[in-house]
Amino acid sequence: MADRFNSSSDEWLNFYNENGYVILTNLISESALDSAKRGCDKMIDQLADRLISKKKVSSKCESEPFEKRLITLCKGCETDLPNLFRNELHTEEFHPFLFDENLIAAVRRILNPNLESLRIYPNYTVRPKTPSLLHEVVWHQDAGLGSDGGPAKASVEERMDSFGLDSVVNVSG
Repeated sequence: MADRFNSSSDEWLNFYNENGYVILTNLISESALDSAKRGCDKMIDQLADRLISKKKVSSKCESEPFEKRLITLCKGCETDLPNLFRNELHTEEFHPFLFDENLIAAVRRILNPNLESLRIYPNYTVRPKTPSLLHEVVWHQDAGLGSDGGPAKASVEERMDSFGLDSVVNVSG
C-alpha cells in the first residue's frame, strides 16, 4: 500500500504534506505497545471485577487473547460494554506509549521541529473495537469533541485557533 511508510524513511513527510495523512509502521517501540496492552488488561480486569460483583459474568476471561478478551467478557451483557476508556489511562502503563520518543519526533516533524513544547489533548482515549454498534466511531478531529466525548461547545473560530490544521496531529495506534 502506497500510504504506509517505515518511520526511518524521509518519504513519509512528503506524503503527509501532499495527502494530509500518513500511516507509519514500526514507529512505536514494542515495549511501549506491550506496556499499553498491560494497561488495557488492567482496565478489563477492573471491568470484569465490576461485572462479577453485579453477577453479570462469572469469569474474568483471563485466558482469552488480548484481542478477544473484552468481547468474550461482555458476550452476555453487551449493554455493559464501555464505549471508551479515558480517565483509566492515567496510569504508568500508558506513559511509555503516550511519551514514546519516536512518536513525539514524528509529530514534531509534522508540526515544527523547533517547537518548544507539545501538548497531548486531555481527552486521549482508548476506544474498544468490537462488533457492537456502540463501537462504530468515524475518524474525527478531537477539536470537535468535548472532554466528555460529546460535541464541543466552543465556537468554530475558537477551535480552529487551538486545533487548526497547523496545530493538531491525530494519532491512532
